[in-house]
Amino acid sequence: MWTLYISLTLVFRFLAINGQLNEEKRIQELEKDLKSLHNLVDELREVIHIQNDRIKVLEKRTFKLEDANREYTVNISELKQTTAACLEQQKEDTARIKNIEDAVQKMQYDRTPKDDSSVLRKRILGPTTVPSEGNVAFYAYMSTSLVNPSSFHTLIFDTVITNDGNGYHPNTGVFIVPESGLYVFTWVMRQWTHATHGTELMVNKISSGSVFLHSMTDDHSVTGLVVIHANQGDDVFVRTQVDNNYGNIGSDYHGKTSFAGWKIN
Repeated sequence: MWTLYISLTLVFRFLAINGQLNEEKRIQELEKDLKSLHNLVDELREVIHIQNDRIKVLEKRTFKLEDANREYTVNISELKQTTAACLEQQKEDTARIKNIEDAVQKMQYDRTPKDDSSVLRKRILGPTTVPSEGNVAFYAYMSTSLVNPSSFHTLIFDTVITNDGNGYHPNTGVFIVPESGLYVFTWVMRQWTHATHGTELMVNKISSGSVFLHSMTDDHSVTGLVVIHANQGDDVFVRTQVDNNYGNIGSDYHGKTSFAGWKIN
């Protein structure tokens, strides 16, 4: 009897001890898992903190981009308005230039009737050209360079070296033919660097010859030559052409821009 009682007592104690050990083991495992969870929570908090900082940076960039976009939109609007105003001004300027060119062309080409020509020439040209009993020849050059001449600009060769027959008028640059016949006319145009000009020899309203020079580097010159029959009273002069006029026409001791002509028959 006592033997059975002792045996049962030992069995119950063993079971109790074994259960207590298992419970402690489970508690240790739970504590370990809990610690792992705490570490994971800390890591997630750090990640959230980093993401919040990035979100703040992105928000600041977004605000800046929105401000820049608003400013860009305003600038675009102002640019459109300015462009429209410039285009309108360009139209007005183009119309004004066209009117000026038409007026200049009319002034240069419209000749007065024969009956009034002597009065006009006395007023504008000075001494009246008279038929020559001897040679007819002239040579003149520009004393200074011409700065940025415009379209249809009559070149004035103010320094006269030869003027047999008194046909050339240095104050206007016009040679008034004193006698009908066959004439040779030649002109030399000198240009500085980065200049472009076309010039033509005019007999009254008709272009009888032309030259073109485009000086990109260094100084250059070009010569025009025309052999033509001219009638007494014709106006012969050199002018710039309608387009391609930029830069200076040079004339100095290195080289003269000149105009010459003579009767050969």
